[in-house]
Amino acid sequence: MIWWIAVGTALLLCLIGWGYRRYVWLPKQTLAIGADLLRQQDFNSRLRKIGNREVDRIIDLFNPMMDALDSKAQRIEEQEKFLNQIMEISPTAIVTVDDQGGITYANPAFRAMADADVWERVRGLELGESQVFRLNTGAAYRGTHLSYMDRGFAHDFYIIESLTAEMAEAERHAYEQVIRTVSHEVNNTVCGVNSTLEAIGQIISDTDAERVIAACQTRTRNLSDFVSRYAQMVKLPQPVMREVALNDFVAGIAPFLGNLCAEHECEFSWQLDRADARVMIDPALMEQALVNIVKNACENPGCRHVSLAVDGRKIEVVNDGEPIPEEVSQHLFTPFFTTKPTGQGIGLTTVRTILTGHHCRFSLSSDGPLTRFTICL
Repeated sequence: MIWWIAVGTALLLCLIGWGYRRYVWLPKQTLAIGADLLRQQDFNSRLRKIGNREVDRIIDLFNPMMDALDSKAQRIEEQEKFLNQIMEISPTAIVTVDDQGGITYANPAFRAMADADVWERVRGLELGESQVFRLNTGAAYRGTHLSYMDRGFAHDFYIIESLTAEMAEAERHAYEQVIRTVSHEVNNTVCGVNSTLEAIGQIISDTDAERVIAACQTRTRNLSDFVSRYAQMVKLPQPVMREVALNDFVAGIAPFLGNLCAEHECEFSWQLDRADARVMIDPALMEQALVNIVKNACENPGCRHVSLAVDGRKIEVVNDGEPIPEEVSQHLFTPFFTTKPTGQGIGLTTVRTILTGHHCRFSLSSDGPLTRFTICL
């Protein structure tokens, strides 16, 4: 009798254990596993049905939801990879910042940007603002300040586009058209006026009239020369590169530059580097660029001394004239822009065209009492 009671008790305990596992522990464990999967964002795993009607109904909802989340997560991951690839190879600089303005991400285009000063200007833009900046290197950039949403919070980012090549080409095309049109019309008019003056001079023998005619002829020649100087800027040839010793090149043109400074009552000094670097340049075009740079330095108001120095592969022309105002520095290499009463605004434009053709970096800026034009070959 005792044996049967023991067997019954054991069976009852087994039944109770089986029921507890099936209806209490297993549903609880299944739901806990599902919660852990969601917490860990493991959308690849699925729950198996356990034979409990209520829990199996939850599983029937849970597994399709995981399928949808898995598909969405995969799509987001692919989009992020695609976006990251675009940002990494994009020639446009992209920068994201935190609430304090510190950089949290910068793509390779930003890190490789030669003109670091542009970031200081762009970061001052208001949200939604876009502006074009010109630097004293002749470069131009468009900066834009925008924001994006991430997890319900707005984050600021900046886009910096280089417009140097596009703007230079557009400007070049525009002033070429203008110069060609003006040159054609002026030359036609000058030729007709000169012919008329010569015919009148052969008819009239009065001395006063001859002086007036001579003055008019001089003026027409000057006008023709004036237009020709603009035409020469348009007709600049492409550089023909050859290897030269930089010290020898500078030493060869230094006497002419000294005479140029003397004409403007400026002292001129020059210094070569101990290590004679060899560079690839077009000597004729580079000489023309240096002549324009030194002439521009001599004509700077208050200039009394101009120096030219070679440092490795770098050439610096320094003058002690008036510093360049901030509002002027942004327009230094703009065609036809000049601050001189009799200036034409073509000297620095010609310099920019020549140096850009040599693929070298350059800048014009004031540092205290000195103004420097730096060329890095």
